Amino acid sequence: MERRLLALRLLGLGWYVATCVVAGALAGYFLGRHFGIPVLILPGVLLGTFVAFYGLYKMVKPLLNTGPASAPPKPGSNGENSP
Repeated sequence: MERRLLALRLLGLGWYVATCVVAGALAGYFLGRHFGIPVLILPGVLLGTFVAFYGLYKMVKPLLNTGPASAPPKPGSNGENSP
């Protein structure tokens, strides 16, 4: 069950990245047609890619807990003065 949940989560992340990049490309394409500048598709793709990876980072950051989950606090680290 845990493995299936992880697979679905990764599939969702892939769809998120693809949707952001395609949406940026489409926005650039339609803006380029509207203003008569066909190269606006490139900034659209770049903006979509930036948004995709920023969102991906924000979604994956809580899953990447690099520190030990149950490490005891160090003595004196809770703000108390030690003698």
